[in-house]
Amino acid sequence: SDYSSFSKRKTDTYTRYFSLHEKIDTAHKVVIPSENKELEKRRIIRNEEKGITPNKNNNNTTPPPGRENGKGTGMRSVDFTYTNFADTLKEKEQRKKKKQEGVIKSEDTLKTIDSVKTIAVDTSAIRRASDEKFNSYYELAELFLYDLRRVDSSVYYLKVILDNFKESDKASRTLYTLATIYANNSEADKANELYREIIQQYPNTIFANESRKILGITTIELEEETVKELYKDAEKRLLAGASRDAVSMLTNLKDKYPDSELLPKTYYTLGWIYENNYKNKDSVVYYYRTLKDKFPNSDYARKVSDKLAVLDYKPEKDSLKTKVLLDSNGVPIPLDSNSIKQPTDSLKQNILYPTDSNPNGLEQPKEQPKDQVKEQSKEQSLDDMFKNKTSEEIKKMLEDEAKKNEEEEKKKEQTEPPK
Repeated sequence: SDYSSFSKRKTDTYTRYFSLHEKIDTAHKVVIPSENKELEKRRIIRNEEKGITPNKNNNNTTPPPGRENGKGTGMRSVDFTYTNFADTLKEKEQRKKKKQEGVIKSEDTLKTIDSVKTIAVDTSAIRRASDEKFNSYYELAELFLYDLRRVDSSVYYLKVILDNFKESDKASRTLYTLATIYANNSEADKANELYREIIQQYPNTIFANESRKILGITTIELEEETVKELYKDAEKRLLAGASRDAVSMLTNLKDKYPDSELLPKTYYTLGWIYENNYKNKDSVVYYYRTLKDKFPNSDYARKVSDKLAVLDYKPEKDSLKTKVLLDSNGVPIPLDSNSIKQPTDSLKQNILYPTDSNPNGLEQPKEQPKDQVKEQSKEQSLDDMFKNKTSEEIKKMLEDEAKKNEEEEKKKEQTEPPK
């Protein structure tokens, strides 16, 4: 019981160590055994020496003498040597060399694959994987520094980060941690050299300002820090119910700092305000569409993709609305059947007709003879006569017209002189 809490802390430390290594390299997966096989072998040999043999038919074995009541006969110590859990720099260098050899062997194959096909890369996924790997290395450095009290191993992992991660935020943070370790270990010259390196290579970072404070140099106003403060102020205004002030501050932020890392979040927040507070669809579509166009791989762009697909939907235009339908006489037919009116003579003259010589094109009809115009007017008067008539009435009118024509023909024959 005296060592229970101490053992638990050790167990948690090593469990964290192995889990971090597994995140860095999935091939480096360690399964901690639940039983000690060497101990079980020693137990069997010792029992055989005492004449105790296990019963194969019964899983319960006879306890050794002096342990009938579950009590031991005294303290015994056994010398065990564990070799599976050593974390030495030599073993890490050997694993590193093996990995490099494997990469060299497969280099030709990779070149062939790259030349044959192009693989679409999700930059945001790569960024997340890189951040996770950096955080795992950094936690390992802290684990050795604070929990295991191994400063040399902590420095080793910080140097690994500097070799593999060149981003300003990651490199400046790592250099500052390394300088702090040197300062705490009475290596002021090395620490001051790293502080100056941070100021020179990464002047616009938080760690550069902290290095200036330590060296007694005047700090500078950082653009990214200013942007963060402005965004926080706008966020406070929004939570307080002052949406108009928040919109004004966020609009000024995006115009004044177009290269800021917070720009995707700014566009998303502006769209959110117009969607939920002002119910302004046009502004929502504008900010969400700008976010998706400028930062397509950001997390915020993925959030608004489904919304934008619904809000920015535009139905296809009806092709019938752009065309004018004509009847057999070339007269435009209106879409509203209740408003059909007979076209005037001037409208008829301005209608374009297709011709045999140019079936796809349209031409102005030639001027019609006066006789044909009279016939058309006559046909038009007949239409007026037949209007609102039943079929029987029309048939009777046609019969009367036919008789009338016959009588006129007979009169003409009687009055004409013989040839």
